[in-house]
Amino acid sequence: MRKVYVPARIEVDVNGKITPIQIQIGYGDEWLAEEWVDLEITESGRKVNIAVGGIGMRYMCMVDYMGIQREVAVFNEGMKWYVLAGDY
Repeated sequence: MRKVYVPARIEVDVNGKITPIQIQIGYGDEWLAEEWVDLEITESGRKVNIAVGGIGMRYMCMVDYMGIQREVAVFNEGMKWYVLAGDY
């Protein structure tokens, strides 16, 4: 597994809490950054990512892409956002 960085649109509340609301994805073996999809967050929390290393926020999200609903983990690493290659 490897990190694939993706553009993200976020929401920041009055207390400074950051929540991703959309990411830009594509199709095939790579995330081609072709289309924005809405994220429906089902779980979030600070996690260790053993597969690729690092500690940060993980957002488990339901994504509807091309008529298929799928659960995807979206990670926040400082000011960058990523998913794991092969998750989609």
